[in-house]
Amino acid sequence: MNKKLSALTALPAATLLAVVAAVPVQAATVTASGPGINGAQLSAQASFDISGDNLTITLTNIATADEETGGLDTPGNTLTGLFFDIIGSPALTTVSATIPGGSSIIQDATCVPGTCAGVTDVSGEWGFSQTQDFAFTGGPNAGYGIASPGYLTTGLPMNIGNFNNGGAGTNLDDPDSLDGINFGIISDAGSYNPNGGLVDDPLIRDSLVLVLSGAEGLSMSDFINVSFQYGTSFDEPNVVVPVPAAVWLFGSGLLGLVGVARKRRS
Repeated sequence: MNKKLSALTALPAATLLAVVAAVPVQAATVTASGPGINGAQLSAQASFDISGDNLTITLTNIATADEETGGLDTPGNTLTGLFFDIIGSPALTTVSATIPGGSSIIQDATCVPGTCAGVTDVSGEWGFSQTQDFAFTGGPNAGYGIASPGYLTTGLPMNIGNFNNGGAGTNLDDPDSLDGINFGIISDAGSYNPNGGLVDDPLIRDSLVLVLSGAEGLSMSDFINVSFQYGTSFDEPNVVVPVPAAVWLFGSGLLGLVGVARKRRS
């Protein structure tokens, strides 16, 4: 048996809880699944990690296929955004949006004005916005939004910017503003068979890593109302993380050790 674990589980239960509670959980992952357009089955994952002042979010399309009935991938079933609330509404600032190893841009030759083959920095193609009323106009019940299409900028009073510290960023595919399905995320599973709405746009396969600053002092239990947005408007699917799964944030790091303590006592 691991000596450190043995020593920890030998503590009285009340002491154990105090020790665990003193170390806040700083990383958690949530998933959600739901019906898409024309029979597609949608599924997405977001991993949250707080390190110092930085909040790192890895957004992944984990559907077994993006296809609707008939076998075509479509814009309405393409993952394009993540929405969430943070208790206390801290002001966050964009740092970067990059494609991690193992993921890639596909259809990169369709980038205008030029190819974006081999590019990993997509900070100019994804945007971030936060509101103070915890509701996006016509959209999810959330105060923070990260997205590639133009729906993010509708009716928002503040902090409309991209992942280049609010600057213009590098435009990889026209227009300069957030617009359309370009740089949405498709699944790495299954075959890719785009319909006419996808065939002429660069897309991200699998995952995107987003970094924001301003997270110092936050814990995972501060994050609520998480949902995944698809397509290019709020009229298209939004898949909500179930409420019981929100206990992820605080409970996931705690329950295992508490369970060990109870087993030890019995």
